[in-house]
Amino acid sequence: GLHLAVGSQCIFHQALIACHTVRDPEIKRQTRINLALAQHAMRCLWGTTPPAPEVWKSVRNMDLPRNPCDFLWKNLHGCYKISKYWLKISLYEMRGTCLLCSKTESMPHILTKSMHSPFCAIIWPLAECLWSMCGSQWPIMSFGRILSTSLV
Repeated sequence: GLHLAVGSQCIFHQALIACHTVRDPEIKRQTRINLALAQHAMRCLWGTTPPAPEVWKSVRNMDLPRNPCDFLWKNLHGCYKISKYWLKISLYEMRGTCLLCSKTESMPHILTKSMHSPFCAIIWPLAECLWSMCGSQWPIMSFGRILSTSLV
């Protein structure tokens, strides 16, 4: 083993990560689904599928600010308390339904499908306008594309 006196925090951290192996069956179902969505979006965009470790590494990209990285990481894991989370709690079931269109609320619904949400009504048209100034064609927006933005 490594003696405390000669090790650094970096070495101990790497040793902990090396000892900790994640088995696929233990990964949360929603995480597997969201990871597959991100990989599929990249396959459609670039023609190759990035391996899962590459997706996870891209979410910790030091070139991106922390808030977007946190947002992507939480979405890949399905951590936001929306949809089915609230449907299981009595007296809070109404929080699982979109107040704007009465459909079951989910992150893909909020970000890409609800025409009444600020993302679909305001933010995406503004983003498209900015994108067109670069001379590129605006891609069809999907939840998988959003999840894989750190890979682009």
